Amino acid sequence: MASDDISSQRTQLQRILNETKSIRKRIKRHTKKIIVGYPISILVLFAVVPAGILFVTSFFPKPSGEYYSIGFTTTHYVRILEGQALEYITTTLSLAVMTTLMCLLIGFPMAYGLSRFCSPKYKRNYLIVIIATMWLTVIIRTYAIQILYATDGMFNRLLVWLGFVPEAIFESTGLFTVLTGMVYGYLPFALLTMYSSINKIEPSIEEASLNLGANRLQTIWRVIIPQAIQGIAVAGGLVFILSSGSYVIPRLLGDPSQWTVPILITQQISNQLNVPYAAALAIVFVFVIDGLFVVSFWAYRRLGRVSVVGIESLSTKFVRVGDSILGYVPNSFTSRVPMLLRAYLFVLLVLFALPLAVVISVSFSPGSVMQFPPEGFSLQWYEEILTAALWRNALFDSLSIAVIAAVISTSIGASLAYSIDRFELEYKSQLMALGVTPLVIPPVIAGVAYMSYFLQIDIWGTKYGVAIAHGVVFSPFALVLVKKGLDELDDHLEEAASSLGASQVQLTRTVTVPLLSSALFSGALFAFVLSLNEYIIAYFISGFGFNTVPIEIFSSLRYNYSPEIAAISVIYIMITTIVVVVVDRRFDLSLWN
Repeated sequence: MASDDISSQRTQLQRILNETKSIRKRIKRHTKKIIVGYPISILVLFAVVPAGILFVTSFFPKPSGEYYSIGFTTTHYVRILEGQALEYITTTLSLAVMTTLMCLLIGFPMAYGLSRFCSPKYKRNYLIVIIATMWLTVIIRTYAIQILYATDGMFNRLLVWLGFVPEAIFESTGLFTVLTGMVYGYLPFALLTMYSSINKIEPSIEEASLNLGANRLQTIWRVIIPQAIQGIAVAGGLVFILSSGSYVIPRLLGDPSQWTVPILITQQISNQLNVPYAAALAIVFVFVIDGLFVVSFWAYRRLGRVSVVGIESLSTKFVRVGDSILGYVPNSFTSRVPMLLRAYLFVLLVLFALPLAVVISVSFSPGSVMQFPPEGFSLQWYEEILTAALWRNALFDSLSIAVIAAVISTSIGASLAYSIDRFELEYKSQLMALGVTPLVIPPVIAGVAYMSYFLQIDIWGTKYGVAIAHGVVFSPFALVLVKKGLDELDDHLEEAASSLGASQVQLTRTVTVPLLSSALFSGALFAFVLSLNEYIIAYFISGFGFNTVPIEIFSSLRYNYSPEIAAISVIYIMITTIVVVVVDRRFDLSLWN
């Protein structure tokens, strides 16, 4: 009997081993299909399909007391065209345009000075600070600006003390405060985009212009800007998209006259339960933004085109006029441009770091109301945070969602980048466009789309739903970083491994992936930190079952300004910093490039 049992077990074990080998052979045979199909299917299921459901939902009727009912009506679109929504659209676009122009005007000198007149070590440290501000939740940044612009805040006190004004002129809400918050939040995106473009321009071209008699400002105008114009245009487009989709900044820093379309969409869902109208408004807003981009692209192409033979184009005339004006600037000033740009960079670095210093100092305040500078020192708010179950649960939920989102984001971006770079595929440009699409959709619209979709597939109100949404939305970072890593990879190393008999799977596992570890962990880190700090998408998907830390912070700010909020913000900053430093020391992160 014992021998029969042993024989039976061996037979079963052999059968399992044979089935495993068969599965592994099938996987190897279909490796290409799996690698290519995985990211496409995920992006279609969780980016394209939600957008389609959002469009369909916009035509559903809205019965009283319900989100929607199945049917067809164009009432919501008629209401948008005839109602107050047009004012919200106008306000949103105005704020976005002003923010974009300010970011370009402030960011270009920063990008040029950083690229040309700073040491490599200074550049790296500067970029680390800039990227670190991008990783802080917009709620924390907004909270810091409220403290600085309060009636008894630092800026008002300083101006009154210096005698520039007799009384406080800044307010914690208003147009100027909103624009400050917008520029502080989105300037890093413009800076990094333009810096990358300017950094690719050969310094020898600039030196040739200077040697031929042009001053520094003329060289910037006639050499640097024309060659970096594509990067400048991309920076402007990115800031415009991000600022047009902003919800937290105008909601916390703005008066009702500065409230935007994302705020109206949120109100329609939260207060009116009118999902179809919110969906219709989101669709209209997307079409408006796309229309503006088409017009802007046409104007961009038109400005550089010579319409009549022998007649200068409008852009060329503009360049010549500007060159003539800059030619009158004294050499005593233009020779000091490098020094002035270094000082300019330092001042802006201080301004970037100031809100963080304010939040940290306020967190140690002994009083029950935020005050800067604090009148004493106390750790009571940290004790309350660490002992409160509400904050502990929110922190655990945020961290678990961020980890899952990082895995999903990296798997999507890396597999799509590998497919585009390594396989002979048609429509590579279309696949790349599909991969970056989640990044250019305003977060509030993505949130509404996911809410409508996840309600249908029964994952609304779950942590997995938020993690999937974050993973898809932040996957373009992994896509771009891994694609860049693959472009810079030495092909000879893979060819050597292949000549020694390594299969494609062994080649990828033992050569390609280790060489891409920097890019892979950079993409995962981006997704982790951004997911950790994301608010509006999580707000639409989380429902009533749980809250992330940004949602709890925002809810607290709506009712009080306790230093407790500053304390949890500092804990969040510490977690972000520790994760970045540890991963950066373990892997030479490619994101600093």
